[in-house]
Amino acid sequence: MMYWRHLITRRDIFAILLIIALIVGLLYMGTFHPRLAEKANHGFGPEWTCLPVGEGDPVCFKRPIQTTDPQQ
Repeated sequence: MMYWRHLITRRDIFAILLIIALIVGLLYMGTFHPRLAEKANHGFGPEWTCLPVGEGDPVCFKRPIQTTDPQQ
C-alpha cells in the first residue's frame, strides 16, 4: 500500500490551493465584472470618454466642459 503522505508534500498542497484560488478569482471577475476593461479611460483624464471598437484601439473623445454658470 502506498502512503499519500510521502507523495504529496505540504508545498504541493499549497500550490494546488493557490491555483484553485486563482481560478476561482478569475471566474468571479469574469462572471460579475465582465466589462471591467471597457470602463477604463486608457490613461486619459476623467474628462475623456473612450469607446471600444470592434478591431484596433479604442476611440477617445473629450467631453464638452460643463459650466455651472446660471446665466447660460
